[in-house]
Amino acid sequence: HILKVNNKNINIFDNWLGGDDLLTNFKIHYFDYIHSLDLNTFLYIFNNWLKNKNNHKSVSNHPYVISRRLINFCIYISNQNILSNNEIYKIINNDYCRLIFNLEFKLATNHLSSNLTAIYFCLNLFGNSFRRSIFNLYFSDHIKDQILNDGCHVEQTPMYHSLFLQDLILINELNFQLNYKNLTLLVCLEKVNKFNIKLNPGKYEYSFFNDSNNSYFVSSKIISSFINKKFETKNIDKTNKINFRKNKSGFYFYKYQKYKYIFFSSEIFAKFNPGHIHSGLLPFELYINDEKIITNLGISTYNNGLKRIFQRSDLTKN
Repeated sequence: HILKVNNKNINIFDNWLGGDDLLTNFKIHYFDYIHSLDLNTFLYIFNNWLKNKNNHKSVSNHPYVISRRLINFCIYISNQNILSNNEIYKIINNDYCRLIFNLEFKLATNHLSSNLTAIYFCLNLFGNSFRRSIFNLYFSDHIKDQILNDGCHVEQTPMYHSLFLQDLILINELNFQLNYKNLTLLVCLEKVNKFNIKLNPGKYEYSFFNDSNNSYFVSSKIISSFINKKFETKNIDKTNKINFRKNKSGFYFYKYQKYKYIFFSSEIFAKFNPGHIHSGLLPFELYINDEKIITNLGISTYNNGLKRIFQRSDLTKN
């Protein structure tokens, strides 16, 4: 049971804190690697995780980790048609109860969005109709509030924009599966996807503005092709206008033949928690035929220290 996290192979069996840093250990407990596993293998790993719960709960009980795990568990058991598995349901219920009392309002933005997305999955798969209907209205309003007027995610960071878009895909896939039509969430998906094509045009890597690196990279063209085929977003009825944030992201795009330039200059809009924004005096990147030729440094650590301070400074920007 070897898991590759941050280019390191980790044997997770009886070793659920085997990473070199906190972020790596977080990723181990997201369980985003389970979707390629058959049911028996998943249950084998799941039971070992349960057996070692007291050893890893300092990490696995973090609200953001719980959120990512709940999303993955809900998707997996739904695809495997084992919603009635008592042991898994018990863990999902326990995690759900722990999460709703520890929502990350103090961090907001992508952390809170992940918390609420996990609740959305749980309520729409297991909740009663009254709770679903009330929460779904609140959730749609929250998602709208994460999107700036031009379609950029409020944290103005290409990697987090793409991850937000990938979560919107999962949310709309769940709605599609449950035959639940939510026009607001479909329009949000289309708007964020259109901006992602401009913001992340690279074949092999994200644009490295602010707290971006290549974690979970997926080509914007592949994502867009999937969205257009799965949800037929081009045919969405847009007669009911949806109001997004009035601000624009501060990203500027110039295209000439095979050249694509991206510039960034903006105030901070996620002011409650601006941790993903860097110092920047009009940084730019250049792509030729969708391959990045001039790049910013991006970010490689979230640990406080000189390395992170340096990577967020103007010295690492073009």
